[in-house]
Amino acid sequence: ERAVVREYREETGFAVRVLGKYGVLKFTYTNHHITLHFYALAFAGKKPGPAPDAPALTAASECRWVPVAGLAGFAMPSLYRQAADALASGQWGMLGLLLPKD
Repeated sequence: ERAVVREYREETGFAVRVLGKYGVLKFTYTNHHITLHFYALAFAGKKPGPAPDAPALTAASECRWVPVAGLAGFAMPSLYRQAADALASGQWGMLGLLLPKD
């Protein structure tokens, strides 16, 4: 969990805390076995409300906040599509408590 908090801050500039773990997806790429862990995060020290402004970009060309249901309109690798679909369907449990579907 410390790694996801550290990486999120490094990549976005936002301090976050882990609320829980959504799920795990595993796959094999060439000779490598890869495991991706998906976490529910909240902005550290922030009460529930609107998301802060998008971070300053470094490697990305665009950034925006979208509701979980809005992920269906984005192109993404199939493994990320599996994760987005699991979130949108509520398959990963705590979704209804943490993120609006619309």
